Order: sequence, then structure tokens, then C-alpha cells
Amino acid sequence: MHVTLHTSGRLRDRRPVALLVALAALALGTAWNPPSAHALDLTTCTGTENATYTPGELLTTRSTAVAYANTYSCTSTDPTITGLTSGGSYTADLSCLSVPTLTTGMRHQIHWNNGDTSNTTSTERAYTTVAGQTIETSVSHVDSGKFAGDEVVQTLTNPALDLLRCLAEPGVTSKQGVLTMTVTG
Repeated sequence: MHVTLHTSGRLRDRRPVALLVALAALALGTAWNPPSAHALDLTTCTGTENATYTPGELLTTRSTAVAYANTYSCTSTDPTITGLTSGGSYTADLSCLSVPTLTTGMRHQIHWNNGDTSNTTSTERAYTTVAGQTIETSVSHVDSGKFAGDEVVQTLTNPALDLLRCLAEPGVTSKQGVLTMTVTG
């Protein structure tokens, strides 16, 4: 197609100008990506938590040291991420019948399989009991590391306790729960 523009009584060929404008637009489009073009981070994981209780939980409340280790398999928009581990320990007043104290501000470090880490701080936590199963849901913010600025939602479902184990020592000394986790940003 031949583009012309009539100015000052002359016809002028505008193809070179149109070509330059098109090339400039193409160059800008590949060199500059507006913030809305940022790819969404999405990682979904499933796994297990193994927790130990020292001394074991009984029907009466007592100070208990809890150590936990989490292992996940993941699918991510980052193809190098296929899993993670995390864990920690704390001491709390617990019993077979108590609901853990809802605390926010807890810090955790996630170790991704590719060597990256994410440092998180919990911002919301909730516990519910359904058919004897304890379900903990926590929301955390990724403060630094991989996925900095993103949100993490984790759910831990522990099976119903064998209450007979709560009647006498050593009590409930371990639990294995099912985990789901989603990282979005």
C-alpha cells in the first residue's frame, strides 16, 4: 500500500516515516515492559508435616517442646522449583484437648529444592476442628528471598487423636499431618 499525504500542493511518500515509527514502536515494546506485564508468581505444593512432642500431650496442659519438619512437592511458574523443606521448634502449653494459641509474627524460612530460600512472617492464623481433625490455616508474607513480596497460604490438617493415648504417659508424642501451600504474587 502506498501512503501519501498532500501538503503544500505536493504529494509526499510517507512509507519511510511509517517504517521508522513501526520499528521504534517494536523496539520500545521489546525493551520496556510495563508493570502489568510482570508474570504472576504461582507455586502450589502438597506434603506432610512430622511433629514430635516432648513430653507427649496428655489430657492435662503442660509445657511441651514441639519440633516439626515439613516436606513438600511443588508445581511452580518457576520451573526450577519442584519441592521444599521447612521446619522449626517452639515450646507451648499444650494438651490433647487444647487449641494452640493463635500467634502472628512467627518467622519461618523455606528452603526450596533449587537452593533458594524465602523468609516469611505470619500475618493471620486460624484453627478449626472438623470431625476430630485439627485444621490450621496460616497466611504469611514473604519478607525476603525467593518470591519476596508474595503471599503464602498454608493449611495443615492433623488426623483425629487417639484419645486413649492421652490418658497416660508417654501421651501423644508425634503427629503426621497433611499440608497444602500456595505462594501467589
